[in-house]
Amino acid sequence: MKIKVIFLVFILFGPYSYALNWTQGAYIDSSWDTGFAELGFGDGDENTVLIPGNNTYYFRKYFYVSDLEYYNSLSIDVKYDDGFVAYINGVEIARANMPEGEPDYNTYALSEHEGIGFETFSIDLQALIDTLRYTESYEMLIAVDVHRVSPSDDDLSFDLQLLADGDILIEISSLWKYYQNGFPELIVTDPVTLVLKPLPNIPVIQKRGEDFLIECDAPMNTDDWQSVIQTEWFDTTVNILSQHYDQWRHRWILEVNIPDATPLELYDLVVTADDVCDTVKNAVKVIDEFKDSYYFVHLTDPHLPEHYSGYNTVPFLEEALNEINIINPEFILLTGDLINRSYEDQCEIAQLVLFNSRVPIFLTIGNHDVGDMKWFFWKYFGWNRLYSEHPQNDGIHTQNYSFDYGECHFTAVECYQNYGGFDWSTYGWCSLIREQVDWLEADLLSSQKPFKCIFYHYDFTWDQIFDIASDNSVDLLLWGHLHYNNVSYYGDILSILTGETYGYNGVYRLIRIDSTEVVSYPLLEHQRHDITLHFDCSNDGTQHEITATIVNEYNETFENGLIKFFVPVSVNGYEVSGGDIIQVVETPEFLIYYINVIIPQGTSIITISEIEGISESFSQKAISLYPNPSCGIVNLRYTGYKDISIKLYDLCGMVMNRVKVSNRGEGEVILKLGNLPKGIYFLSIESPSYRRIEKIVLIR
Repeated sequence: MKIKVIFLVFILFGPYSYALNWTQGAYIDSSWDTGFAELGFGDGDENTVLIPGNNTYYFRKYFYVSDLEYYNSLSIDVKYDDGFVAYINGVEIARANMPEGEPDYNTYALSEHEGIGFETFSIDLQALIDTLRYTESYEMLIAVDVHRVSPSDDDLSFDLQLLADGDILIEISSLWKYYQNGFPELIVTDPVTLVLKPLPNIPVIQKRGEDFLIECDAPMNTDDWQSVIQTEWFDTTVNILSQHYDQWRHRWILEVNIPDATPLELYDLVVTADDVCDTVKNAVKVIDEFKDSYYFVHLTDPHLPEHYSGYNTVPFLEEALNEINIINPEFILLTGDLINRSYEDQCEIAQLVLFNSRVPIFLTIGNHDVGDMKWFFWKYFGWNRLYSEHPQNDGIHTQNYSFDYGECHFTAVECYQNYGGFDWSTYGWCSLIREQVDWLEADLLSSQKPFKCIFYHYDFTWDQIFDIASDNSVDLLLWGHLHYNNVSYYGDILSILTGETYGYNGVYRLIRIDSTEVVSYPLLEHQRHDITLHFDCSNDGTQHEITATIVNEYNETFENGLIKFFVPVSVNGYEVSGGDIIQVVETPEFLIYYINVIIPQGTSIITISEIEGISESFSQKAISLYPNPSCGIVNLRYTGYKDISIKLYDLCGMVMNRVKVSNRGEGEVILKLGNLPKGIYFLSIESPSYRRIEKIVLIR
């Protein structure tokens, strides 16, 4: 397992790089400092004193307007020393004492300007309205960079008041976010480019050793296809079994295989061809088996990043995902209204929040996601070729899909209201359009799975989905939109409505499956209860002993909890209490222990600690292991030990074979390993007091 640092840098800043900058409303500024204006240094009248010596300082503040078009005038009063540029939601609105062009950290003011009093700057309101894509009921951001005149300048000042028709929207001496540590870094986002499937919102769950398909948007003459799945710490090359260009659908289809020894994880997918490269976050979940009894999460209506009331909804979804990462369901079904409006910055921030999930997320579309238009949602979560005028449109205009988990079939249906009038002749005023009905009926009819679930946002055509479900032996319907919770039966169909994710009533729902039946569906009110995970020291690969504490305030037990311990590489190995080791992954810097934890209500303690070192007398005693490398037969000869236990592990820490030898002063054990794939294994030779690790290499 290797970490490809240079390769990752290319991916982040290659030809398909997009990013949020600090002037945009969706930019994540949680690491910035907070202080009241006046902000600055050197004059002695500051409410917040900044660190002297920087060329440029950066300030951000949110404000709320019901409708920009309601106002006749907009202006700012600014106290500044020495120069500034101001923006609203990334659009420049004013500047003073600054050179032309976009300023950077090393841009100096044109001349010295003492911030003695406030100066008024009128904003071209109509130009701002024409530039912004949204002007109604939206939490907006004003951002200001303030520049010194020279490196020797010994003072800086900033304060600002925002007025609309004389009404104060931002007061003097208000609280601001500020950044004084250089230039604020860009936040990289990931629009859909080369890879069309899988996506972060339409991932693949697949057993190791088995195959899946990758669909790519590239010209017919594209060559040299390669693919890797990777995490932050390790990667695995997936074998391309076949590749062909589908001339009818205008895309490449790659059939790839996940190697048998691949660690169990949620992976990013990296695909390269010729001179193009695309990395798709959280796209491939590698599992050992499909479970008969398991749970997944239903989550709906996050409305990122705001919902008509001026407060930020991002922290509510982040909190829910933090909990979900601990309880570790098989997957998440997110049934629409991920964003509040189909604007680019909202799509970007929503995608960045979803990247925090360590659980695969299957997203279906709601009215808020695409109600105004579909372009930006397609850019980050789908395909613009769904547009009827796209030259590669293949007669499909909505984003519907399905997947199987074991004996269960899950179908996602796009549900929208077209209140923006986008491509009206195709989409009409709402879903489901005729082609969706045809697709849904065909998808359900073609599945032979004994359990079927449809997940969607809302049936805007009144009972159309219910009727189709009744005709096609559907067992479960999962939906949202109405922002309250309800469970009901329509004949044999269980219909579950889950409320919104944000606010004091924020919830998500745990759906438990046993074989092919829903056995429970408890609500988890993550704003009133929670699950927290705390480590007693740095869990970063430097500590030989770590204790994790999980506090579960829900009246629910989660049997599939997951903790990852990062510990230094050790020949002695580690022992764990409070949980079961699923696998161990070795990276060049540390070991990663994956621990399955049953999480009951209350407090759980899980500890990992290094096994005591091998004694000198044990290491000096004779042990021989031959032949090594081996084609399948390995002889272990030892002298002077009693009650020896032998365990064979693969690179993932899975036990492959066990041999027990008792009450012999000397002996020989023959290990028959011909049924194992070639590769590296570790033989643990243990007695009641000692332990020794030997490496075995199998070749063919």
